[in-house]
Amino acid sequence: MALNEAIKDCEACIALDPTFIKGYVRKAAIEFIKKDYTKCLEICEDAKTKDVEKKHHAELDQQIYKCYQALNETTTGPATEAEREEALKRAATDPEVQRIMNDPVMQQILQQMQQNPAAIQEHMRNPVIAANIRKLIASGIIRMG
Repeated sequence: MALNEAIKDCEACIALDPTFIKGYVRKAAIEFIKKDYTKCLEICEDAKTKDVEKKHHAELDQQIYKCYQALNETTTGPATEAEREEALKRAATDPEVQRIMNDPVMQQILQQMQQNPAAIQEHMRNPVIAANIRKLIASGIIRMG
């Protein structure tokens, strides 16, 4: 369970051969174990772009599904006031969350999603916006349910 060393090994494999999809798959699995679902999703999406023969798409899709399932479990249901406050404190110290929240385009998208929850499907087609939304979900800013 030396996760940091394992990630370094995966990164070394990827550096030697960026088309070695198993390196990405293993790195994503490690991030999943660490419960960093946003990074796991990003790695899977990156791997899918490199897997031109689509030999590993099913495995990557399965990992993506597991991430969304885990994100959904951690972000659904009634949060206590203390949990909401804790999420906001963590978000206030995360520069990436702050960048996303201060982006006028993201503010508009978040407003639109509040008014029309179905709008998320359209926005999730854009990989940059999808990554931003996943980050906000993982940080607890956006709650599902």
